[in-house]
Amino acid sequence: MPKKKSPEEQVQDLVRSIRREFEDWKRIKKFGAKDPGYPDGVNLNLVRNHILYDQEKLRELCRRECPKEAKLKAPRQVSSEYMAKKRKK
Repeated sequence: MPKKKSPEEQVQDLVRSIRREFEDWKRIKKFGAKDPGYPDGVNLNLVRNHILYDQEKLRELCRRECPKEAKLKAPRQVSSEYMAKKRKK
């Protein structure tokens, strides 16, 4: 059975996750998600929801002094039909 992480480890995991999700959102917005089943907007909004969820979990864990990632403004919600522009080769 895996060892339960300390609150400090959980906070650091959430901080890393939020940073990674912001980068994923930017990448999908610019280049697309390469997901043939869904428009890019669906994937962008899914990543946005992950950010909001992780920020809420982070605020629950730290209560007092939260890292800046807990307070970052989440990316805006986009149309589910949004598609990133195709890059010219």
